[in-house]
Amino acid sequence: MTLEYDAGEDSLLYASIARGVKAGGFNGFLAGPVTLLAAEQTFSEEKNWTYEIGSKNTFADGRLVLNAAAYYVDWTSAQVQSLPSNFNTENLQPGSVAPTIFLNIGDVKNLGIEVDGTYILNENYSVNFAASMSNPKYKKGTKVGQFVGICDDVFCPADGDVSGNSLPRQSKNQATLGIQYESPVLSGDYEIFARTDVTYQSRRITDAMNFAWAPPRYNLSASAGISGDNWSLTAWGDNITGEKYVTSSLFIIQFSRYGPAVNDGATGGVTFKVNL
Repeated sequence: MTLEYDAGEDSLLYASIARGVKAGGFNGFLAGPVTLLAAEQTFSEEKNWTYEIGSKNTFADGRLVLNAAAYYVDWTSAQVQSLPSNFNTENLQPGSVAPTIFLNIGDVKNLGIEVDGTYILNENYSVNFAASMSNPKYKKGTKVGQFVGICDDVFCPADGDVSGNSLPRQSKNQATLGIQYESPVLSGDYEIFARTDVTYQSRRITDAMNFAWAPPRYNLSASAGISGDNWSLTAWGDNITGEKYVTSSLFIIQFSRYGPAVNDGATGGVTFKVNL
């Protein structure tokens, strides 16, 4: 459900409420060599309610577009891949894979804000920007089954309690800034363009216990080209500074280890498009 209010010719206020549901399922009777407990042979549906308020605005005779939004996500009975509670990783034989099932681990909440906009400097140059902050956390009483047999109540809770921990693979802070140049050439039959963007992502937690994380990263990209009525030719480069960084990382519960992925360094190419 969405409600909108026109605060003026150049300003819109809105509020929305949305509900999502993901169906439950069956884990079966066995998971590898493990006979599952009756309570873990099935898992129930997960649900979330999302509440959002925001504003869309135009200023300076249309040269500045500025939008902002705040949201809250209430996620219940989250389905997460886990180890069976009656399986101990100490019994895992070399070269074998731990059995996994899906369980409803508990609830999650996320409060965040987003801002984005575009400012037209003149007939040739424009700037666009965006930033977001969020704080996704597990609610009190949420327990994961990914560390069965690993945690010992000293290094981490043996019952898998992750209450108050941050969700994995989420950057709490993100931002981007871009500058674009456009100009008609050859009596206006063609247009040349150039653009550069820099993006930032804060560190990303790797696992539900918050043991490890991928560090913050920056990325600089650029492109330039020429276009006609129905075609464009663009030369582009991504991560043009050649920085090496971890793009993502996750805890692989089947092997009880982390699996990081590293970027390819600087990349580039030429793209030709035709609109038929």
